[in-house]
Amino acid sequence: MALALHAALWTLIPSLVNPNLPLDVIEGLAWGHAWQWGYDKHPPLSPWLVELAYMAAPGQAWPVYLLSALCVTLAFWAVWRLALDMVAPRVALIAVLLLEGIYYHNFTSPEFNANVVLLPLWALTVLCFWRALSRGNLVFWGLFGLFGALGLLGKYFTAFLILPLGLYLLFDRDSRAIWRTPGPYLAMVVALAVLSPHLAWMWTHEFQTVTYALARSGALSESVFVRHLGYPGKFLLAQLVASVPMLLLFAALGRPTQAGPGLARERRFLIVASIAPLVLVILVSALFGLRLRSMWGTPLFLFSGLLAVVSFLPSRLNLRRFAAAWWGLFLLAPALYAALALAQPYLAGKGKRVHFPGTALAREAEAAWNARFTGPLPIVIGSEWLAGNVGAYASGRPQVYIEGDPARAPWVGDSQVREEGAAIVWELAPNAKGNRPPAGLADRFSCLEPLPPLGLSWDTGAALPTLRIGLALIAPAAACSKT
Repeated sequence: MALALHAALWTLIPSLVNPNLPLDVIEGLAWGHAWQWGYDKHPPLSPWLVELAYMAAPGQAWPVYLLSALCVTLAFWAVWRLALDMVAPRVALIAVLLLEGIYYHNFTSPEFNANVVLLPLWALTVLCFWRALSRGNLVFWGLFGLFGALGLLGKYFTAFLILPLGLYLLFDRDSRAIWRTPGPYLAMVVALAVLSPHLAWMWTHEFQTVTYALARSGALSESVFVRHLGYPGKFLLAQLVASVPMLLLFAALGRPTQAGPGLARERRFLIVASIAPLVLVILVSALFGLRLRSMWGTPLFLFSGLLAVVSFLPSRLNLRRFAAAWWGLFLLAPALYAALALAQPYLAGKGKRVHFPGTALAREAEAAWNARFTGPLPIVIGSEWLAGNVGAYASGRPQVYIEGDPARAPWVGDSQVREEGAAIVWELAPNAKGNRPPAGLADRFSCLEPLPPLGLSWDTGAALPTLRIGLALIAPAAACSKT
């Protein structure tokens, strides 16, 4: 019941208060609509899934929010199944309910992206790994390889889970013998089979996703102190803050009691599954001076509730106080989410991405195209955000040629633009004069026609400055040859 309530609430609330899809969703749709084995920023799984969800009801946001909510609830289910292998059903339920106190599992979850997609895959990977170890079942070894590989197809961050699990097999005294069985090798074969198309894509695209990740994490302009101590320290602090509500929920159960030796192996395993990835991330950042984004911690706390109850569950549980605290937090999080979405334009004097007039922009671009040419708008050129909104909300779902850069959108290309035509969109400064397209495009496409700038209003009742968007059309070859 708790999982159904979570899924329903976190599908309904964002659908009602967000007029426009969030940034990462728009970006994912720009990629996923092209169905590639990789993209310039991320591996392919999250763009594929968001595209599939959006195809269920094009132009509607609720399938995407449902997808995010299902990712969270599936992760919770996997944690519950693991907990049932270790503790009594009532304690297993508490371990899962505690996860509502993690910021990443509710407040930030509606923006489906490569972090959210990791939640179920991370949890299922750990569940199957434990069952493969504890039951010696080859099916679970195969599933471990499958979900681990899918996690890597979601985001390479999954390596911070896979490595500690592999080390656990090497150094845990109760697990070393598993290397004399076919299980680990079956997992490797399954994982390689799942990953091989993406690995081939990486090779042919010069490891573009890895290059992007390293570039985004690097900041050579910062001091050595900031890079090697500041970055990991800031990330660790953000993760501790994200876990505070869960700690308060746990405190509502009563005074913590240190557990005896009865679940020693389970505690060792949970430390590896829940603490080791965080420690490894911090060490890598400190060693190499890599900048970490706080949202990268999204999957790190899935087993924190289970570790807490296995290690420090109070001997006398105050379930009434816990239930009151849980319900308060469960309802407070979506209420705050809705309040922020509705009130921020009034308080900050500027709109959020979810207030952007994406539908209006797509309608204007399509109307301009249909007034001059036959057939649906085939391609839109611009940033992931502006062109991505046209690609998401235009009725024909045009392909997005990101920044007109073949390296970033190899599924299009200049020759296709010349043959089929395209729209170009770009943001104009409030006082900019004229409507000059981005540099270089006029030289590459001879039949380019700038149109009058668009003035669009934010999708909110707040009095915000009008958005000015540049618009130009590139005539298709058949129409261009007639001019």
